[in-house]
Amino acid sequence: MDKKKKWFITKHIIVDSASGFIAGFFIIHPVSVILIGNHNLFSLLSWNLIFSHLFLPMGMYFGILGFFFGLVIGIFHYNIKEKNAILRNLIDEKDTMLRIFSHDLINYIGTSVSFLTLINSGMLKTGISEKLKRIEQSLHNSMELMDHIKTILAVESGKIKPKMKRCEIINIIKKSAVLFEEKAEQKNIHFQFDCKQHKVYLNLDPIIFKNTIINNLLSNAVKFSLPGHPVIIGCYNKGKAILISFRNTGVYIPPEKIKSLFSTRITTSTSGTAGERGSGFGLPLVKKFTNLLNGVITINCIQNPEDKNSGTITVLLKFPGITLKYPDINLHI
Repeated sequence: MDKKKKWFITKHIIVDSASGFIAGFFIIHPVSVILIGNHNLFSLLSWNLIFSHLFLPMGMYFGILGFFFGLVIGIFHYNIKEKNAILRNLIDEKDTMLRIFSHDLINYIGTSVSFLTLINSGMLKTGISEKLKRIEQSLHNSMELMDHIKTILAVESGKIKPKMKRCEIINIIKKSAVLFEEKAEQKNIHFQFDCKQHKVYLNLDPIIFKNTIINNLLSNAVKFSLPGHPVIIGCYNKGKAILISFRNTGVYIPPEKIKSLFSTRITTSTSGTAGERGSGFGLPLVKKFTNLLNGVITINCIQNPEDKNSGTITVLLKFPGITLKYPDINLHI
């Protein structure tokens, strides 16, 4: 919690506590004197009588009682405000996600309908095969987009629970890379592994790790790499953590755009270096699942001094390591 937020909380609790003390000392106490004493309201209008009754021990008692009541109200008030803010953010995020989803889905379906109308009209004599491929790709993108949205909502609602177990991650990453070799070869891209250990173990859910995190990152690396450049995958120790990196050369991403890449509130769908389309929800999905597996993800892009439009993009995953008790494996994380 930052200092600004701490001061905000403290200020509100102090104000509510002080208000409680004042109400107890200057309002509840005099009223109780009227109710249980022999005085009526008009007899208390004498300043001497007011001060003589106000500073009785009972006045301090009601003041302290009011103070603690105000303290409880202040804490309760802050909790309600914070929960309302969280709820408001969730509603805003869902609303933005729905608008982006609707916009992208309409584009994909609209493209398919346009090509199908053209083909059915009989006006198109050549290039039908190419148009059918475009329709297939648009429908595939629609399915991918819907699947991403469904998965994000499932994570946020707590329906998806990770099944954590000890896994060897280099083998998992290599198996995922095989799935993208064909797409990589079309752009003259190859995967290069830079791992100091032959085997690296983490405690995570292998299905989530492979299907959602690694597959999305490898797909992005191929999609946004310039043709002829390798995608370098690294895996190494840093203290008690394991770092997994994906480094490629692609279009330069300015720092202000990097900040929005993980947000579902801002549409960040960008075409790949060969015109590939994306949903814009891949990285937000990766972030949510990485956090779910107790990891963190960061992105860095260093601009190429010789070509300002290109840069070296590094996506870094950081997971807490585990200590192995197996003598046949030379690795202590």
